[in-house]
Amino acid sequence: MKKKERKNRLLLKYILTFLCTGAICMVFLFLASCLPQKYIQDGSEKSAEYFMEQELFPCLKKGMQNTKYDNYADCLLFHIAYQMDAKKPFPSMIKAVYYDYPQGQVNEDFHAAVFEGKKANTTYFRYWHGAVCLLRPLLCIWSVWGIRKALGVCLLLLNVALGILLWKKGQKGLFCIYFLSLLCVKIWIVAFSIEYIMAFILMTAMIICFIFCEKAENWKIFQLSIISGVLTCFFDFLTVETVTITVPLLFLAVMKQNEGRLASWKKEIGFATASCFFWGLSYGGMFFGKWLLAAAMMGKRVLGEVADTAGYRIAHGEGDGIFLRLYHAAAYNISCLFGDGEISVWIISACLAAMAVLIWKGGTFQRLLLCLGMVPYLRFLILSGHSMEHYFFTYRAQIITIMAVGMVVWYKGKAVLKERKST
Repeated sequence: MKKKERKNRLLLKYILTFLCTGAICMVFLFLASCLPQKYIQDGSEKSAEYFMEQELFPCLKKGMQNTKYDNYADCLLFHIAYQMDAKKPFPSMIKAVYYDYPQGQVNEDFHAAVFEGKKANTTYFRYWHGAVCLLRPLLCIWSVWGIRKALGVCLLLLNVALGILLWKKGQKGLFCIYFLSLLCVKIWIVAFSIEYIMAFILMTAMIICFIFCEKAENWKIFQLSIISGVLTCFFDFLTVETVTITVPLLFLAVMKQNEGRLASWKKEIGFATASCFFWGLSYGGMFFGKWLLAAAMMGKRVLGEVADTAGYRIAHGEGDGIFLRLYHAAAYNISCLFGDGEISVWIISACLAAMAVLIWKGGTFQRLLLCLGMVPYLRFLILSGHSMEHYFFTYRAQIITIMAVGMVVWYKGKAVLKERKST
């Protein structure tokens, strides 16, 4: 009976964690929507002028897809933030309206709305657009580049804090692999796009939270996973969402290994799977909540629109077969690590086969890391259409793969050196 009561209490805690986190997010979005448009007019005008002068998908280095940043998504986000109606904040935050001229570009539409007073005629209710919570207050002070710089500094400071924390805990190897992995996914590019940076800010913040709770009971980690899922859905624009759970879990696994606290394979994979389950459930639940609110406000037709869009994201791609879709989605994203949009099937096959061998032959630690490292490819398969179309930013989800392989090589290297010293 006591065991059943404990399970019920934990279930209640998980539900309350989800509801409270979601409610807090909605309150902040509501408050941001209440800010009168006149206070953000100047910042919006400067931002609209900036977007008119820029390409929608520029590359920092010509021809290098992995240096491309997304002015299109940022412009759309600023447009939604600008069209928030302070007199009707709740409907405004649910509908996420903006002006869309069929023959115009998104930057031209934003410019027309800001300078010509064009009224919103389109909704973008599928996402929460939680970044608006930050954009509207910050637009009172800065325009787009000022906001991007502020968020870039925020990410930098979080990583400095993480580095200090890891160094103090003696996790120097983990720090080095993490730093090199950030370089591999060209972390500096994310500072050029608000769309990109939100997931990495959340990832870094969650890593710090997971480290502080590293010796806590599992249910507390599950609560953090729920919070991470809700916040990721709220702030992220479907970019590299999985990093907010996979990378923190990898940090926990490495720290347990270093401290001799790693349990059996069955327990550790069960813990990681449960954490991902709670993250996924809260991530999906937050989306579902938004769609229900939109349907209640705009009619059941919105659910059909969501289903159509989801179908495009999932099934759209080269070829109808599941393996062919996975190949193309994975190929585009793996190749982007090397700066090109194409890569040989042999290289992809070799990489995946090598990872499979390491998982099979390694111990609990290696298997756990490399299972986490395979998560991005599961994402590329499920959202194959999206992963192929937006590979120039979704490829950064592979930071967990790079870290997993890097940590395995690190430990193997240490073992070899130790063996040589002893002989």
